[in-house]
Amino acid sequence: MGPCVSTPAPKEDPPLTPEDVVGVLKSRGWEATIVTEDECPISVVDVNPNGILKCVDGRGSDNKAMAGPKMLGGVYGIANCRGIKTAAELGAICREVKAAGHVPSVHGDES
Repeated sequence: MGPCVSTPAPKEDPPLTPEDVVGVLKSRGWEATIVTEDECPISVVDVNPNGILKCVDGRGSDNKAMAGPKMLGGVYGIANCRGIKTAAELGAICREVKAAGHVPSVHGDES
């Protein structure tokens, strides 16, 4: 009987923090600050973590499922940022979004 070989469990990246986002934006030449809710000039909209992850293109909606998190372009935006070009890779992003507790989406008010 040969030796038993095991591989360590893959490390999960820690969640992205607001400070991480500010650092990335500043490294790309943007001005960025973290603003608390009491500093916002307009009311902050609550996000339903179980809602549809959809594009943040400015279209309003009365559909309560649209109260999920926003990402420019929805799952297409994530794919573009990662340089993904195949349907299989896009499917993997959809599974990733679903595993995070959200509903993958792209554009529109269709649920």
